[in-house]
Amino acid sequence: MASNRSNTVDLASKTAQPMHGQPRPWRLRGIGAALLAVPFAFAAATWSVLALHLSWLWLIPIYGGVGAFVALGFVWASRGQSDRN
Repeated sequence: MASNRSNTVDLASKTAQPMHGQPRPWRLRGIGAALLAVPFAFAAATWSVLALHLSWLWLIPIYGGVGAFVALGFVWASRGQSDRN
């Protein structure tokens, strides 16, 4: 009886493998996003404390909120990237 191995699918070779070549520069990895978020979070905290100290309360949601949303944006952009490649 003839062997039918040539028609079988090698699942090990069909699974997702890392692509070779240059990585896409706009993709963030988990640790890279966290490191990029740190200065924005620090700026948000600094502006919030400064605004509270100077009684410019309207600066807290503007500068602090923008910095916090930018920091969260970096983390959100990197979601699911750390387990790939």
